[in-house]
Amino acid sequence: MTDIFFEAQKKYYDRHWLRKKLCIDEKCRKDFIISVIKSINAKPLKILDLGCGRGWLTEILSKYGDIIGIDLSVNFAKRTFPHLEFKQANIILNRIEGNYDIVVSSEVIEHLTSEHQRIYVKKTYELLNKDGYLILTTPNKLEVEKLINNSLMKREQLQPIENWLNRNSLLSLLSPYFKIKFIGSVMFYPLYFRKHRLLNLAYEVFYHRLGGYKLIDFLLSKTKRSDWGLYLVIWGKKKSQ
Repeated sequence: MTDIFFEAQKKYYDRHWLRKKLCIDEKCRKDFIISVIKSINAKPLKILDLGCGRGWLTEILSKYGDIIGIDLSVNFAKRTFPHLEFKQANIILNRIEGNYDIVVSSEVIEHLTSEHQRIYVKKTYELLNKDGYLILTTPNKLEVEKLINNSLMKREQLQPIENWLNRNSLLSLLSPYFKIKFIGSVMFYPLYFRKHRLLNLAYEVFYHRLGGYKLIDFLLSKTKRSDWGLYLVIWGKKKSQ
């Protein structure tokens, strides 16, 4: 049953990876991930992009060390970035070879069942070298559910599994394995902006087209609030066994 389930997921993602241009949420997540990598004073870095999707983040991160992208579906990534290394694998069922200084997991864990989320976190821990780091982003359950409950996001837009986490549930998953260095959020997008046409337009122009997200997310990262952004962001250092 599990093999059949994951095969259905793979077929979905084979059809799903069509877009090449980065959208605003990807830009926000990318900037956070790069800022963390730059703060880690270690060279050369061996990086694993776990759940690399269409490979856009793998390509960006290749500037910071040796990198491999792994996903259920990598055909699109291989075609788009033939100079990079991608491997098709299932992190839950397959053994992933190698050890890494950094594992990046961007928008992956929410597409797993609760049982598989626990396996996933444990495996990221095992894939890291001593003193390695996990950098993870995932939708903020509190904010996403607000959008759905107010009909601002349609359920047919969602992927086969959407098992969102809030701050506490994410910390509960990661804390046994990682010393948390930071948890916060990115992509400030208040609900009342979405409800008002002019405010929404102003937001789109300033935040997205003019690059205002860089300033807003920088200020957001200085707060202890993780319920103001649409995406939770967290990074931690591997704990000693």
